[in-house]
Amino acid sequence: MKWMNFKDGYLKKNLEIKLEKLDIIKNPKPRYEQYPTPPGLAAALLNISLLQGNIKDKKVIDLGCGSGILSIGAALLGAKKVIGIDLDEDAIKVAKRNAKKFDLDIDWKNKDVKEVNEKADTVIQNPPFGSQSKGNDRPFIKKSLEISPVVYSLHKTETDDFIKEFVNQNGGKVDEKVEISFPIRRRFNFHKEKEKSVKVNIYKFVRVEND
Repeated sequence: MKWMNFKDGYLKKNLEIKLEKLDIIKNPKPRYEQYPTPPGLAAALLNISLLQGNIKDKKVIDLGCGSGILSIGAALLGAKKVIGIDLDEDAIKVAKRNAKKFDLDIDWKNKDVKEVNEKADTVIQNPPFGSQSKGNDRPFIKKSLEISPVVYSLHKTETDDFIKEFVNQNGGKVDEKVEISFPIRRRFNFHKEKEKSVKVNIYKFVRVEND
């Protein structure tokens, strides 16, 4: 089955409806590029990973979890254990409140992704695009491949060549990808438009094991 089919369907829509109930970070910090992951996009990424056997009964880590949408989605889809990690303490507070709406037991950790050493079956992440500070996405890619054999990650389509090269340099490869629209609403003073749609890729990275 092609990835395009994974973006749609009952499972994806049912999850999206639930994720729409979650709160976002009210006062986002520009340096962290805190753009909320749209429920439809989060549901698409999670639906892909679920149908490929990488969510249900798996240990899942969400790097840069923000308000917790990916972590909560993974828990709702039957992950065995979910850990959400974010450097911003305020984001963790919002994530905890959101998890309570569904009475979910998620392990939230307020720390830098560079300090994460715990292993996972699967990493899910929507890292900074690097628009405000070039290279902000690199620690997420590097760390995700260190701690997990399978990674689902969102990045701007225009950075595709860099993403593939950087993943290869860090012991992984791009196994699959699909392009999807990421609507970004005006959240910061430097935003000129009320809403802008950005093309992003949902990537599946896999770690390349050395013989």
